[in-house]
Amino acid sequence: AALPATLRGSNMLAVDLADFGAFTLAVQNRYIFQTCLSRCKLRFAHSRVYLQMTADNWSRTSDTDNDMTVLAYSMREVLQRQKIFQDMLSPATSVDQQRSTDEAYEDLVSVTWA
Repeated sequence: AALPATLRGSNMLAVDLADFGAFTLAVQNRYIFQTCLSRCKLRFAHSRVYLQMTADNWSRTSDTDNDMTVLAYSMREVLQRQKIFQDMLSPATSVDQQRSTDEAYEDLVSVTWA
């Protein structure tokens, strides 16, 4: 969504998080919660920004942790730790290596929900 002209150049924006708060109370799966921002939308109205959870988020609130979500979450942690160790061993880690780690995680997540 494009930023309306009335909000351009402003140093501070009011963001309404009411829908996000309601979603936080309803969601039962930590993976769904951690990835919900990738499935939300920003709506601009007057001088406010609204963070709206989409139907894709709301339809997953009652999903409980299952083996695949636990596996995806665990693999994410392993990939993050691997990146930390790579960075410690080689301070000049290339952007290509980081991109491949991120892509591997995204591939795992897409397989989880496919």
